[in-house]
Amino acid sequence: DEWAGEPGAVPLVPTLPSDLAHECIEHGMLKVVVDQSSMPGPWVFTDKEGNQPYHFAEVEVRPRELSCDLDEFEGFASARVPHLVRQLKTASSMRVANSAMMTLTTIVNDESWVGCKQRIDNLYTTGELQASISGIRACDDPSDAMDPCCHEALRWSDCCLPSTKTVNISGVLDSVDAQAVSEGCGDNAALVTALLEDEFAEVLIATEVPEFGCNSKAKGVLEDKYWDRLMKPMWECPMMVFSGLSVIGKSTCNDDSECWSQSCKSDQNRCASAQGGAAMEPMLRCIVTNADSFLWERLAILIDVDPSKVNKDRPMKGAHWVEAVTNFGDRVGVPSCSGHESDMWCVIDVPEATCKMYTDWEAGSQTLQWIADPAGGGYCKRRWSMPGLDDLDDDQALQQCTQAFANPGFVCDKQEAMGSTPQACQASGGTPLTTSGLTVSVHRLRTSGILDWDDNGNPVSTTLMGDEAKCTMQKVCNWDRDGMLTGGDLSKCLTAENLQMGGQNVTIPTASFVDSSNPNKKMACLQCWGDWCYPWYAATPAICAVVPWRGSDEQWCTTNSGGGPDGLPAASFVSGMTGIGGHMMCRRDSLDSIDTCLDTRVCPVPEKTKWQQEGDTWTYNCAESLCIHMSATKEECEQSFYAGPPSNLTMFGAWRPKWKQGSGLCHVYGAMDDTWNWHSLDSKSTCEGVGAGLVWWEGRAFAPGAFNTAETCDSYCDNGNWPPPSECGDDSAQCDTNCPQCLPDNEMENMGGVCVWHGAVSAEQCGQNETDGYSWNYGAGLCVWEGEDDEVDEASCLARPMHSFHTCVGAEEDNCQAYCWAKDFEDFTSCTAQEDRDWDWEMQICKWYPHAVNRDTSPRCDTAQSMESCSIISTNCHWDGRNCSGTTKACDAMPGNNEWVGPSGLAGAAVSNSLNCRWKIWARCPDQTSCESAGECSDWWAEGGACVVPREKDEYGYARECWEVAKDDISGHEGYEWAAGGASCIVRKLKDGMTVRVEKHECSNLTYPGARWAERAQTQAECDAHGSVCRDTYDEWDIRGGMNKSVCEDKCNLQMSKTSHFRTGKWEPAQESPLHWVERSFGSVNSWDPKTLSISDFQTFVIRGIARLVASQLESQILCKLDAWSGWVPLLGELCGEQEAEGGGRTEVVFALDADTLACGTLVKSKPKITFHGSYTPGEGSSCAAGGTSVDAKFNKVVPVGADARRLLLASNRRDLADCTAHRVVKNANGAIVGQKMGAGLSVTGLNNVQICVNPTVTQMCSEYTVMDFVELSGSTYGLPLEVAVTKNAQGHYCFSGANSGKTYVPVHLDPNWKTMTLPATPTPTTPAVTPAPDTTTTPAPTPTVPIISFPVGGDSVTLSGETDITLPGGTTTIRVDAGSESVTASVLNATAGEEAKVQMVLSSGTTVNIPLSAMGANQKVQLRAANASDVAAASPLPSGSKAVSEALSIVLTPPLQVNLSFTVVGMVAGRRQDTVHHVHWLDKGENEWKPLCTEHTKASTTLTAPVTTDVQEDEGFNPSSGCASGVTPCDGSGGTLLAFELEDEPDCDSGGGGLSVGAIVGIVIGALGGVGLIGGIAFFGQKYLKGDDDRAALYQSTSPSLAAALGETPKREGEPEAAV
Repeated sequence: DEWAGEPGAVPLVPTLPSDLAHECIEHGMLKVVVDQSSMPGPWVFTDKEGNQPYHFAEVEVRPRELSCDLDEFEGFASARVPHLVRQLKTASSMRVANSAMMTLTTIVNDESWVGCKQRIDNLYTTGELQASISGIRACDDPSDAMDPCCHEALRWSDCCLPSTKTVNISGVLDSVDAQAVSEGCGDNAALVTALLEDEFAEVLIATEVPEFGCNSKAKGVLEDKYWDRLMKPMWECPMMVFSGLSVIGKSTCNDDSECWSQSCKSDQNRCASAQGGAAMEPMLRCIVTNADSFLWERLAILIDVDPSKVNKDRPMKGAHWVEAVTNFGDRVGVPSCSGHESDMWCVIDVPEATCKMYTDWEAGSQTLQWIADPAGGGYCKRRWSMPGLDDLDDDQALQQCTQAFANPGFVCDKQEAMGSTPQACQASGGTPLTTSGLTVSVHRLRTSGILDWDDNGNPVSTTLMGDEAKCTMQKVCNWDRDGMLTGGDLSKCLTAENLQMGGQNVTIPTASFVDSSNPNKKMACLQCWGDWCYPWYAATPAICAVVPWRGSDEQWCTTNSGGGPDGLPAASFVSGMTGIGGHMMCRRDSLDSIDTCLDTRVCPVPEKTKWQQEGDTWTYNCAESLCIHMSATKEECEQSFYAGPPSNLTMFGAWRPKWKQGSGLCHVYGAMDDTWNWHSLDSKSTCEGVGAGLVWWEGRAFAPGAFNTAETCDSYCDNGNWPPPSECGDDSAQCDTNCPQCLPDNEMENMGGVCVWHGAVSAEQCGQNETDGYSWNYGAGLCVWEGEDDEVDEASCLARPMHSFHTCVGAEEDNCQAYCWAKDFEDFTSCTAQEDRDWDWEMQICKWYPHAVNRDTSPRCDTAQSMESCSIISTNCHWDGRNCSGTTKACDAMPGNNEWVGPSGLAGAAVSNSLNCRWKIWARCPDQTSCESAGECSDWWAEGGACVVPREKDEYGYARECWEVAKDDISGHEGYEWAAGGASCIVRKLKDGMTVRVEKHECSNLTYPGARWAERAQTQAECDAHGSVCRDTYDEWDIRGGMNKSVCEDKCNLQMSKTSHFRTGKWEPAQESPLHWVERSFGSVNSWDPKTLSISDFQTFVIRGIARLVASQLESQILCKLDAWSGWVPLLGELCGEQEAEGGGRTEVVFALDADTLACGTLVKSKPKITFHGSYTPGEGSSCAAGGTSVDAKFNKVVPVGADARRLLLASNRRDLADCTAHRVVKNANGAIVGQKMGAGLSVTGLNNVQICVNPTVTQMCSEYTVMDFVELSGSTYGLPLEVAVTKNAQGHYCFSGANSGKTYVPVHLDPNWKTMTLPATPTPTTPAVTPAPDTTTTPAPTPTVPIISFPVGGDSVTLSGETDITLPGGTTTIRVDAGSESVTASVLNATAGEEAKVQMVLSSGTTVNIPLSAMGANQKVQLRAANASDVAAASPLPSGSKAVSEALSIVLTPPLQVNLSFTVVGMVAGRRQDTVHHVHWLDKGENEWKPLCTEHTKASTTLTAPVTTDVQEDEGFNPSSGCASGVTPCDGSGGTLLAFELEDEPDCDSGGGGLSVGAIVGIVIGALGGVGLIGGIAFFGQKYLKGDDDRAALYQSTSPSLAAALGETPKREGEPEAAV
């Protein structure tokens, strides 16, 4: 095809049919005209000797006979197939996987393979079979546009359900070529014929059968969208981790849990980025969280990690997590430069002095950076790294660096002139440095891997090693890594003195930290994230703060500190103080204990105030600056007293009972002179100027030192308090989530609330009561009572007249904040155009600042008629002597369209300004109760709000990727964002050339169909409101967006899952986090790390995991197509070759059906491995046989072909379905033959305790064997019956649970009395007769003993056969159960809600009998029998328009009592249309008429339940001993018969039932023939015996009359004409 359009190419000709080609070859008339002139060089035809024909020569085509060398075949198969699987598992891209699969063609076309396969193919012919198959997903009518089985695009809203379909299966065995077998196999011809027809035929049909055939496996795994979907979330992880983005890709964070690094830097609200070895854990956290769950299993296996212990649903901490991080690092780590300055250098050749002119932080220049070389000289590099430079090779990187220096071509030593022109630099006082034309070089610090693909799609990885010497060359201060305080100055780094930031002097409190044994060694307490360390902000020396409330006022500190009992000089004022208490710059560093700082001669007993938080260590109760009289008594203090000359003042005091350690102290607050002028004694000068024994107390607050020694800077307790304690006590606990709540903006000062006095409406009125603890809040316009000695709480506040108490705590979200909403402004730019407005990013609205608007409404200023009334309206109103003017701070007075939100009046003013209440989403949960009632929704994507639309479907019915959705010219990976677990997409738009999210007011359903605005959920209900979406059970990313819950789960058996999940809070012991007490030093900014994350190795790791996931599915397809041939070809080749007659002594044929690598810890989540031959399913309790984290599990089929198997196979008449000679292989402990096999053996290697199901392909069945069981097959020996509970699945396969690794299991049918059977007295003939020997195993013992079982309620079930007496709980009631030859499972079930205790009996047919305990008398007898529906239907015509849908039940209860029956209904599955009528009928044997059971019926997924009343049981026609209608059997009182039917309409209970129709039997489904078990049913017999052979058709009719009846056929006898089937 590729050559067809090329110049000179030979036009393509129509395809020559195969049969015509062979006919032409036979006549020597097939020739090829070869034109090699225009073909590409490598494509040249030759003959087998290698000679090239002349151009346009006619070359005759002859068939080639290939030889078969079995040794060569086996060697080839054993080498090439595993090699292909290894290629797939190590594929590094989808193209490589595709290339590997192409080698499958080379295998099946290799001469050694084709030669032997051709030899076997010659022994038989194949054809096409039209079969009606139950329980499959297949297309039988491609023209049906509404059938999802035929049109994949319908999968978005519908599904292809297992059903009965008539399909054409090609390539199945048609007939054995008797002549070819006779000529090729000689004496082995009969054996080969038997093997081909019985066992080998299954290989052919297993390859082609719909749904479970080879071609149905691994669908879509080699498509681009499959790989892209798995890879995209992985590729985002490095970018997010290295760039310090949050888990949702944002540049900001509020909490550590939002960061991959688990560190949200509180001073910047940014996630700490991670580099080098420190990136391993954050990177793995991102992978585990974002990877498809099945991909993560494969990745976990690659690093030898148990995915059940490490996954996104488990805490990522502990020993398993640490091991995973270590193993991950070993996998993707390389020696490299690690650190935040490890990017490639762009260097220009300039002298050191010149370079340093452009590196000065203080001058604002950050353009260049000088790196000194210890060997001499150094490098002048571009300060800021260039993104993506390390991903280029050296030549490409040099080109990029040269361009960066050439444009704009200069640098300036004045930052404000950067990016403009050299002239602008000079105009700003700077000196430009021309950089264009200078010598440029590049230096790679970090080891890089450049991943590329060659022309064939193979990955080519080039490793570029970093420079270890240059990696560690750049130095940095270990406690000031970004140089913001030290500017890279060695002396400043080592001393922590003379620091500056932004040109301003700065003092850090920790500068005084020294080593306890060496005061000259300056120390620092650091907190580290990997190699990146910061000063620990909670570290502080002991602080004695003077005049703390005015501590940032240097003049106040100078003039109002000092004095006191000791007459101290003024305190020291330390400007530029940072850290805890940094605003309190007036200090006395020599008073470094609480006793010396808080003078006991003056201060109260130290205690915290009520409003202080738990972690607040400050003591403030002596912080008030006072004028005091040290010796005055309470009586003297409370009376005005005269000071005398020279002041001649009358003083007034207030007694402070708590001061002076509780003894009381006189506070002299003011004085009046002789002319009645008032003098406030509120400063040092006014106080000390009075004399008369007055002393000025400067006021002090004390904070103890924290984390200021090697012993205390060891760790801190991460309990959510700030500052945190150094150790976690026994009661230290915190919540692992947040509690959204209403809190004051300043939690330290305003947690206790505020008390407002309504009596003062101006600052003047409030100030008159200042000594009583009142102060005017100018921002809020309120008079606030702050108390005197006692703390203000709600009770003390409300005890005062005209007072109200206001607090943020406890307010609901809607009533938390109070603000004025400026509704005219809908974006940040327009909102902030005026300085009094602020844009709320979280709420996406514009607000007036509280200082500008503090209440909802107030009178206008110009309405005031006096100075007093003017000041009352607002502090913004001003009286000019005649008029009041100005603008109030009321919302309704602001220009434009405004709305007040929240409490009104005084409450609104208090909330908006005095308290500044805020709804804090990330607030700490204060206690266990609030923690456990809180929680967190996984809707990170909705942070800040998002406009989301449902996922769209593509043309194939799959969910279109969000980044493929385009609107407003957004395209490609700049399209919409992923949201809601992949169920939705976040709408984005182009704005100023950037792709941004659509804002709330733009989120319109008209503009964006299906759009809705979503915000972070705060409750379980809100989280659930994000909705649910239908997903594939085993592929969470396979979204079925068009399905509702009913279609998804009830019909399609898929999984309807929530798009977001709510996790409730856990109150857990707080953990201690490490700190580091280190000497201040100047060292390398980077380190050479032997294990740094390699991006190329990371990419290879991810791709390898995807390849393994894909390979697991492709390997199953390969084994399905090839491995059976690898097993059968050698055997058949030997039997039909020149080897010895016994076929080389082979005793079994073993071949793989499926193979997969499974994670041992997540076996319960593994998909069932389903094939035509059978299946296995890991479940609860399954385990890896050899332990470990993963296992290479293999599913094998074992076919015995030893001497015994061959003898039995040859002895059997395969045309007689009642002759089970070839299958009578089951013996009991006595050595007696007690049963037959029903299929081949299957085994699972590597796993224990799994469910295994086997297709019962044996069609020759002996009627006496009715009990289903399994045996183990060892070599050619069949073991004893395992006595396991056997069920049938949807495909009709026999299943049991408990299969273990390496053991082969075979389904069997047993005689009901198999345990007691013994060897016959005379030897059994070699070829047993078709008719069983009479009376050898059926004659009962003369005096049978009935076993007795005592049954506790809720005890284990037992399997019964024959007669058994069961003693029920209490011992007073005995029930005799007569199960005959049936296998009945009995148990006593506890009473549950709505149901009483009952005896439950389950027959092998699935029919269940429930008898209430309370209804039974002392002695109750129950006789149960399963009856074949076909046999019953043949004797008793069915109700009109009906069909039987269950096995029949024969039952008699003595005495009669009401019993509940549950029938297993064939074909009734979950999701079946609800209008289908199913009803139980009982057979009136006297009239031979089916009558409806007129009681309430209940339908479940596959069962139909109805009670049988005593009225029915006592009816004379239900269980007569005689007098039955003609043909009705049995008629001996052994039980009444009941059967479930599917009807056209509800039965008429008034008339007792309708008419009957012999033809209505058509459609009955026999369980043994259901599903894909074709060989056990009609389809396989059609394939085997009916195709063009009258005798075979007749044989089918004669040997399977019940089957024919079930299908509505009239049984035919041998020799009669063939019936249409």
